Amino acid sequence: TMLRVNPSYGTRFKEVFGSDRSRPVILPVVHVVDPEQTIRNIEMAVKHGVDGVWLIDHYNVHTHNLTACFNAARAHFPALWMGVNPLQFNRRPLDIFKYVSQELDRCDGLWCDCSFIEPALPIRRGEPITLKTLGQQLVPPKLLEEKEKRHWRGLYFAGIAFKGQPLYHPAQDAEDVAHNLDAAKILHHAAVLGTYFCDVVVTSGSKTGEACPVGKLSCLR
Repeated sequence: TMLRVNPSYGTRFKEVFGSDRSRPVILPVVHVVDPEQTIRNIEMAVKHGVDGVWLIDHYNVHTHNLTACFNAARAHFPALWMGVNPLQFNRRPLDIFKYVSQELDRCDGLWCDCSFIEPALPIRRGEPITLKTLGQQLVPPKLLEEKEKRHWRGLYFAGIAFKGQPLYHPAQDAEDVAHNLDAAKILHHAAVLGTYFCDVVVTSGSKTGEACPVGKLSCLR
């Protein structure tokens, strides 16, 4: 039996941003350098009516700077929706909810490039694909346990077939991926699995600056 989308998926997102909207939710990314630059960039975004901001630090291997920038920005914008994409936890994901709940002042959102969802067994040429079940997911349930353990109530955005992460299928970023039945099936299954482990499924093109193929989006939906 094909797994169906989690019926409660999207509920918390609508609770936060509203379900009766005339335009999409706009959450630009601020690449932080220092607290002053972070606040300056957020001020520009707020002037243009954004719904919130993401903070990301590409320049430091530790979280100290991201933490300082976030907390300074929170003091300056006490009511603004603010989230982080802490790349520093990509290799130790189980520590990430401790970080957002204890180190950051009222963090509203967490965006992880990798969801650690495994939609299928390794692909072998000439053999049919084998999809993995909800019960066969290893890391995502542990992440949910950590989220509950830390009593963190922010929105969790998780990457599915995201740039820089292990490929689900070699054709997942092709323009005509929707015509590759195996790739389309794996992408859709990954997205459906994601609805059980996060608030928002996120994807991307194959690299920074590359738009996500429309066919890929259609498969995920």
